[in-house]
Amino acid sequence: MPTPASDPLYCAVAFSVVGLLITVNAAPIMLALGRLQSEAPLKNAFDQFYLWGLYLRGSVDTLAFLANVWALSRLTAPGDSKSLDAPHIATERRNS
Repeated sequence: MPTPASDPLYCAVAFSVVGLLITVNAAPIMLALGRLQSEAPLKNAFDQFYLWGLYLRGSVDTLAFLANVWALSRLTAPGDSKSLDAPHIATERRNS
């Protein structure tokens, strides 16, 4: 039985995987800095990393964080702000 947090967690996992794939593209840019000698390729490398690292990866990681917050909010039992039990678990405890 899927929990109420299943959809948000699937979204968080998907965003995290996309973030890792973007990192695979961004990492070689910074690793190549040791070989660059002139200023123009160095500026180009920083500009590319800024795009891949901040805009793309940062946006995807922010979405993954928000999906995790969404999942945590779905796990909180309605009317009980202190409980982090899933609602179906809280219902089973009350019925026992």
